[in-house]
Amino acid sequence: MQYKIIHFPGGQRARAVKASPGTSADAVLEALSIAKPEALLVLIGGANNLEQQLVASLVPLFSQGIAPAAAHTGAMIIDGGTCSGVMELMGQGVAAQGYPSTLLGVSAAGLVTYPGAPAIERPDDATALDPHHSHFVLVDSQEWGGETEMLFALARAIARDIPALAILVNGGPIARSEALEAVRSNWPLLVIEGSGRAADEIATLWRKRPAAVTDEKQREIIARGAISLFPLHGAPDELFRRIVRLLGKERVQDERA
Repeated sequence: MQYKIIHFPGGQRARAVKASPGTSADAVLEALSIAKPEALLVLIGGANNLEQQLVASLVPLFSQGIAPAAAHTGAMIIDGGTCSGVMELMGQGVAAQGYPSTLLGVSAAGLVTYPGAPAIERPDDATALDPHHSHFVLVDSQEWGGETEMLFALARAIARDIPALAILVNGGPIARSEALEAVRSNWPLLVIEGSGRAADEIATLWRKRPAAVTDEKQREIIARGAISLFPLHGAPDELFRRIVRLLGKERVQDERA
């Protein structure tokens, strides 16, 4: 499998491969030449329509909570890779730490742009790749969500013998489906309560535990999920400690203290 280097303005570079949805995850990881991490964070959430007030509240959680926790635990982060929503915030958070973490973006090839990219069929629907990601997998798809199968195949391959944690922030129907995939993978699901949409729907159901849940995906998430809630306005240091604990890396946290 061939790889290429994407050169972003500002000097950032990323290693990228293109793959069909059914390509072997191991073959993709080999082409990316990613070193084995000590843990894995799977970021799930909203790609657009995040209100500025919400973004302002999320920035410290990403830059002072999630990104430092990934760096301290040796965790790799995998997400959708675009310069939008929670993925852009993740890129900024890793950049603020000085790029200590591998940040892998998995995107639909037919809907993203980047320096040197080929022309795409639907430019009006396209989103730029985030320049702070270190690696990309561009899945041969013309639809958002077409990358989900590959994202989770890669995540499961990476997490075979290391702890993994999924983090849900905001999000719509695709994020809800991805949260279900995380639950089916037996990973803890950390939900940022107050971030809106899918995250708040799941948080509310988790708190109330109604006798009947109409939506099948939500029902399975609540029934099977190891769910942990964290408030939108919680302290970033507390989020750091929660992530470390959920990854089973308390010793690393003690060393930081």
